Amino acid sequence: MADCQALRPFRLVWEGVGDSLLGFGPLAPVLRELAREFPLEVHLLTDLRFRRMNHLFPSESRQLLRRLLPGVPSYLYEWNKSMLSTIACHCDLAVLPVDMSNPMVRDKAENRLMLFWRMGVPCATSATPAFQRVFGECGLRDGFQSAEDWRRGLARLMASQEERCRNADAGRAYLAERVSEPQLLANWDHLIEAVMAS
Repeated sequence: MADCQALRPFRLVWEGVGDSLLGFGPLAPVLRELAREFPLEVHLLTDLRFRRMNHLFPSESRQLLRRLLPGVPSYLYEWNKSMLSTIACHCDLAVLPVDMSNPMVRDKAENRLMLFWRMGVPCATSATPAFQRVFGECGLRDGFQSAEDWRRGLARLMASQEERCRNADAGRAYLAERVSEPQLLANWDHLIEAVMAS
């Protein structure tokens, strides 16, 4: 992972369903501001076309991205498993902004955070309950509430490879301790034993 002062642009990665692109709304002005200060690229993996809830016609991810991130070099890829790992592992930081006004999105589990950590990619996220719980257990402070939180947090993470490594290392340790296959099997064993005992 390179520091943002390096010659090549600092690469952010995001993945999700097309509707989740709307989570970039509050983050978009921050990224436009940072792109004026640092060489920056945003790599996004999603559905190229998606249907928004209560919309008759499908939306185009590329058009939505142009409206959200004008002036920020952005690259859109159709989501698939091999493309995700290829792109993510060449990026410096994953961003997981969430539309905090939508309870169905805000209250989702931490799966995307785990996905990037499993690939060794550090993450910055919105301060959802699930992300905050996991970051708290890892001793991290990389879940952001406001646009100003995002601006300060991203600037800190972009400027410090050490901070990004600390994030990724904490994520790997969390996965090994809490989400490893032996741990998951042990959890299932406990659940089955509890059900059989009652």
